[in-house]
Amino acid sequence: MAADPSMADWQGAIDETYFEERSRRSAARAEPVPLHSPMPSELAERWTHVPAAALDKMTTPEATLEKMRRRRVAWENASGGIKTLSWPEIIAQPPDPPPTIRPGVPKVGVTVLAGAPKAGKTLLASQWALESGRATLLVIEEGSLAGISYRLRRQADALGIVEPQVHLALRNRLRLDDPEALKRLRDWVDWEEIKLVVLDPLNRLHGADENRPSDMTRVMDAMAELAYGVFTSVLAIHHLSKPSAERRGDIWDRFRGASSIRSGTDANLVMDATGDTVHLVGEFRDAEPLSEWMELDRDTLTFRPTEAPEAVVKVDPTELRTFVEGRGQVIGKQVMDQFGVTKVTALRALRALGCDEYLGLRNTLTFSLGVR
Repeated sequence: MAADPSMADWQGAIDETYFEERSRRSAARAEPVPLHSPMPSELAERWTHVPAAALDKMTTPEATLEKMRRRRVAWENASGGIKTLSWPEIIAQPPDPPPTIRPGVPKVGVTVLAGAPKAGKTLLASQWALESGRATLLVIEEGSLAGISYRLRRQADALGIVEPQVHLALRNRLRLDDPEALKRLRDWVDWEEIKLVVLDPLNRLHGADENRPSDMTRVMDAMAELAYGVFTSVLAIHHLSKPSAERRGDIWDRFRGASSIRSGTDANLVMDATGDTVHLVGEFRDAEPLSEWMELDRDTLTFRPTEAPEAVVKVDPTELRTFVEGRGQVIGKQVMDQFGVTKVTALRALRALGCDEYLGLRNTLTFSLGVR
């Protein structure tokens, strides 16, 4: 039996347009386009005219995709707009971990880089932008044009970059919690095919209460919409709180503002600076924790890798051994209280002593010497 000419025409036109569009998008973005991405208008219109009976007879991947799309639309209409992905659509994503611009900064996603005032956050962000070779938009709400130009020129000269793809939006009073302002920013980033957006500093780019989780959730959602909506990397500059008696242990305790800032990202980075030496630590949604040491070269205004400084011994090994042997097993909090040190120092001292470590009662990290 001869094939239905009308069905063959539909199939050929749809296949050709579908693959052309996916190839164009993949080449432009240098990354796979998710199967649930919106169809180009021309292709969607052609699918609209394909009757369900004819579609049922088609067996190509594109026809299968359209069948799933129609089922999903029907379900969304029936369920009040709940959007879902099928298993084939989920596993259509690349099997590797999400790619990064550099360790700690995903190509598509939201990153917050935090540090104390004058720790070099803006310098480090602009250096990463220059080194990435990607089209970058610097959204900066503080500082002068002369100062920013001077720093960027010094860095570009030191890195040997003649004409970087960097755009600057200086003191535009952009507000991420303003839907119209967010739409204008998103449209411009999409039109110019910007691959990295630096927001500096975060607290000047919204009118929300930084300490209210519900307020900051909206701000973080806006950054996520920008990142995932146009397949770009968003890097926001944030501040750490000053050290205090309550915040002397884990550096993440000094992350300023509501917890929704830290939880609403794909990556969090902290610059722990002592003079010109910086310890960059990171936590990620889809990667292992990061620990890098770097040093600021004040002549070039760039950071270069350096060795970790030799740790200062704050816990006497002999006293610690006596303490652990006397108790049989200890947890970090007991060492902190006994020797008056931070959690990081206590754990480092226990590991340097050669203690076995394991999860004890209530999944608490526990240390002992010898056979348990």
